[in-house]
Amino acid sequence: PLGDSTESSGKHKWYVKKNESGWGEPVPVEEPFLDKSIVDLAPSENGNLYFSANTKNGKSEDEGIYYSINQGGQYTAIKRMGNEINSPNNWTCCPYIAPDESYMIYDSPKTSGFGDTDLYISFNKNGNWTKSYNLGPRVNTKHGEGLATVSPDERYLFFYRNVNIGDIYWADFMQIKKEILESINSNQKGL
Repeated sequence: PLGDSTESSGKHKWYVKKNESGWGEPVPVEEPFLDKSIVDLAPSENGNLYFSANTKNGKSEDEGIYYSINQGGQYTAIKRMGNEINSPNNWTCCPYIAPDESYMIYDSPKTSGFGDTDLYISFNKNGNWTKSYNLGPRVNTKHGEGLATVSPDERYLFFYRNVNIGDIYWADFMQIKKEILESINSNQKGL
C-alpha cells in the first residue's frame, strides 16, 4: 500500500538509497510509472530504465518491453520498444540491457523459437535497434528459457530454463555473441 493506507493499490516499484550510515527508507517510484504494471526493471549504466509492462486495462497490444530515459535524474515519459523487440500478440518480457545499451536480451514466445519461450538479442546501432536474433540451440531448447543476465565481463550468460524450479543455466556469451555478429556481417556482405 502507498502512503498511510492499508489497502492495496496494485503493484509498485520501490527504490532505496544507500548513504553513509547504511540503507535509507524505501520510496515508491512515482510518475510516469504509476499508470503501468511494471516488472523486470533493468537499468543501463546511464540510468535509463528498461522493463516489461502493460497498462492497467490489460490490452495485449500494450504488453511488452518499454523504456524511460533518465534526464538529470528525472523520468518524464515511458515509451514502448518497436517491433524489432516487441511482437504483436506475444508477451515479450524480462529485458537485460547491456550497461552501455549496445544490446538487449529478452524472452519471447516468437514463432521462430525452439520452445515455449526463447531468448533473443537485438543490437543498438546508432540509436536504432536491429531485428532480433534467436540465441540458438546452445541456449534455447523445447523448454522455456528466460530471465537472462550477463556477467559484468560479458563472458557468461545466465538464464532460467523451465525444467526444474530454481535451476539456473549458463552459456559462453562471448562466443554466442561473436557468432551472431559474424552471421549478421556475413549476411550484410551478401546483399
